[in-house]
Amino acid sequence: MAIHILIADDHEMVRYSLEVLLEDYPDLVIVGMVTNGYEALEFVAHTPPDIVLMDINMPELDGLQATQQLHQLYPRLPIIILTASLDPEILAMAREAGAALCLRKNTGGEKLCQAIHDTFKLFNS
Repeated sequence: MAIHILIADDHEMVRYSLEVLLEDYPDLVIVGMVTNGYEALEFVAHTPPDIVLMDINMPELDGLQATQQLHQLYPRLPIIILTASLDPEILAMAREAGAALCLRKNTGGEKLCQAIHDTFKLFNS
């Protein structure tokens, strides 16, 4: 069974890197890539993914606000926050917004894929 993933990050290099990294895992399928929180909300409304990888710092509607809105609308949709910093205050705000997990952007490929699988299982058990 494939896990359908939406990537929300305003940096093309990060989106491309995640795409390249995840293509080695045939059960992880990227169904969309967006550049801000508004696009994430719009995408999920029309093409619901199984999981969202969400950057915090994005233009227009940041990842924390988008996470909060997605969590309110789709409480069973797991959102993994990807951030350059694991500042305790940011982590607390991400959890409060409804993030299932927070990972640093420099997390290795195997660890990220395991986190995706574990989070998906937790929300679908």
